[in-house]
Amino acid sequence: MHSRPKKEDPNTLTLQQLEILQKHTIEGKTQEQVAKELGISRDSVKRAKRKPAYHELAQAALEKKGYTVESLVVDLIAKTTAQKSENIGGSIIEIEDNVSQMKALDQIAKIYGVHAPQNVNLTTTMTASDKELLDELNELTAGGAAVSPDEESLEPTEGAGD
Repeated sequence: MHSRPKKEDPNTLTLQQLEILQKHTIEGKTQEQVAKELGISRDSVKRAKRKPAYHELAQAALEKKGYTVESLVVDLIAKTTAQKSENIGGSIIEIEDNVSQMKALDQIAKIYGVHAPQNVNLTTTMTASDKELLDELNELTAGGAAVSPDEESLEPTEGAGD
């Protein structure tokens, strides 16, 4: 009989997860760098970051360093006008950093919840008055395009364009 692995407590962190917190949040390393340094998978890093205890400790560590929600918002807004240096013809010039600007705008959109939904389930229903309106529209466009309640497109009526 196989024993099931013990389910981790979401309110505590293992020593390895504390190391992930130290390297990723406090030292500012990427998930890939942390995984490589600790000899673990990137998924292990992601799992650790999903734990409530991780978020609480990360937030406390950031606030201890003086990085608050307010400073985060200020930095995020500043990124919407980010610039980068480019070497063009031997001269270093500042140009728009469109990638950073779009990422900042994307994050702001997420904060406000203005992202388009990933999936949209539309159901349409037609009332008797809707049918009457379609019939009237078809009469007005006689010889032109007919509007069908069963289809989403306009179709030529018989004899149109003859």
